[in-house]
Amino acid sequence: MTACRLVALLALVLNLPAQATTACDALSATGAWVREPPPVANVAAGYVSLANTGNGPLTVARIESDRCGSVMMHDTVSDGDRVRMMHLDALHLEAGDTVDFVPGGKHLMLMAPRKPLRAGESLELDFICDDGGTARITFDIMKAR
Repeated sequence: MTACRLVALLALVLNLPAQATTACDALSATGAWVREPPPVANVAAGYVSLANTGNGPLTVARIESDRCGSVMMHDTVSDGDRVRMMHLDALHLEAGDTVDFVPGGKHLMLMAPRKPLRAGESLELDFICDDGGTARITFDIMKAR
């Protein structure tokens, strides 16, 4: 390769735009699983530990899946002698924060599965941040732990 071509190639490479990053690029998940629902159920619960590994805040604005009609985030709250679910519109994570979705606490509600969710299978959920970025997380479908 001639010096002229090498200089031209180097100039081209150095002028390429950097790959854009989104807040969801910093979303890390561990222990993602969905409890296998009874055969006739039209809802299932999902659990995961989410961490923001980035240097800035991120907000999960919504969650989608091809396998379900909708996916919602809920929190379980005590209200006197009653326990109820409270819908979460979004999930905000500061840099370094971790949030656990666990039985009896925050959890995902997978509404209207398009086909039965069976133990041994998996499904993907798309966590969509408020800046439009997406993190795809695979959840294992398991019998109750």
